[in-house]
Amino acid sequence: MKNKALTLLGFAAKAGKITYGTEGCIIGVNKKKIHLVLLATDTAENTAEKIEYACKRAGVECIKCFNRETLSEAIGKYNKVVLGITDASFSEKIKEYCHME
Repeated sequence: MKNKALTLLGFAAKAGKITYGTEGCIIGVNKKKIHLVLLATDTAENTAEKIEYACKRAGVECIKCFNRETLSEAIGKYNKVVLGITDASFSEKIKEYCHME
């Protein structure tokens, strides 16, 4: 099922519904424009703490799944570890697929 999540990430990227990077995601979370944040499992500890704190404060779910290579490949970018999903429909389906085994 996680392959479906990666496919949806690709579609979201093509549709322009993803915010990339730590600072961009923190700003988006604070402005309530991001519905879901995905962190790579190999994200630096300091970066993960910043993102998780911002998400907790704003009430946005933050999921750690996939490594940086897999996330980056799914969206067609290089070395991306923090992704913010700005579309509610994409975020719900990606959450669903990431929590399935």
